[in-house]
Amino acid sequence: MPFDWTIENRNFFSRIGIKRTQHSNSSKKSGKIETQMDCFWLCAQIGLHKGEYVDISEKKSPTEKIMINKEFAGNSSIFGKEIMGVVFYRFVESKGMLEDNQDSMLGLMREFFSESNPDELSSEGYRFLNGYAEGGFQFLHSIFDDDCSDKVEFLIEYSSLFEDNMREI
Repeated sequence: MPFDWTIENRNFFSRIGIKRTQHSNSSKKSGKIETQMDCFWLCAQIGLHKGEYVDISEKKSPTEKIMINKEFAGNSSIFGKEIMGVVFYRFVESKGMLEDNQDSMLGLMREFFSESNPDELSSEGYRFLNGYAEGGFQFLHSIFDDDCSDKVEFLIEYSSLFEDNMREI
């Protein structure tokens, strides 16, 4: 199971601009987001931050869901292991297992990470992260609707979504 993306997600970010895709608007003056994977991670990050989760694993039709990658790409690839660590923490938290129990933790690691490739997630890990990416996308779409077409405006507004929590720290 890979990182999944819906056609709606791709169309939203194509209006903003994605460098490495044939679906992107090529005339963006404010620049483009590097890859679809970077867009995916922006959605997953806000989904994790806001606790927004939508399971898209039931969407089987190619008209509803497309595969992005099985591993991190673009600017996200630099932090792939850190991203997987943060998401694993949320996975453990979702199972109510934050106490220090080595046997339980090893079981959750086997459930979340691929046993054959340490740079990939298991199908359960992909399902979990895909759900937060979709939840994050729906949250962002409720704010930006289909009117957003500028990377700079999007990123300024996107970063402000984290400000309330940053003031508390």
